[in-house]
Amino acid sequence: MKKKLLLLPFILVILLLSACAWKMQGKYFSDKEVIREVEMLTGTEHVMMLGKEEKSGYILYTFRTDIRNIEFTVASYPAGDSGLYNPANITEDNYRNAIHALYDERIQAICDEIYDIDGWAIFTNRSELHDLVNRIEEMDEIYREELQYHSSAWVKNNCITVVGLTRRDAGEDKGDFSCTVKVDGTINADELEEYICNLYKERTGKELN
Repeated sequence: MKKKLLLLPFILVILLLSACAWKMQGKYFSDKEVIREVEMLTGTEHVMMLGKEEKSGYILYTFRTDIRNIEFTVASYPAGDSGLYNPANITEDNYRNAIHALYDERIQAICDEIYDIDGWAIFTNRSELHDLVNRIEEMDEIYREELQYHSSAWVKNNCITVVGLTRRDAGEDKGDFSCTVKVDGTINADELEEYICNLYKERTGKELN
């Protein structure tokens, strides 16, 4: 009998959680809650809702920011079948893409100058690596303009591009080293160069001269 009594509170907790989950299933954020969630994304900018359209399985909202007049959409999804474990949510990709679009043209101009036809930034020696990391820092300086509107953590967590570097001698199809660098508002050219040189030595056992 004692064992059954001990089990009873546990069963009641499970039933209560199941009831909560059931009540949450299919529930959307209210318009005010959507605005609150969006403004958590937009940093120092506030937003104005321009439109709301019900779709199959989600609601599509259109917003515009008050400082830069950036227009973007977010999709609002209801709580899923598991309720407490799949709460209502909104998408973030369209906002992030709208921010990146502000910098894409200038970033791409530098990419076009440093990439080969296969999309790699190639260097053969330390002097060429030095030039490359300085160009990458130029890209990073462009993206750092976003720090006027977002925290350094947001900029870092939403890098605008990833640069692939490879060391390859002239005429070689494949070199002896490659790595990637995130353009995320944190790059210091001297530190990056030193890091890549150390990584090259670690992987190949050779100094980069």
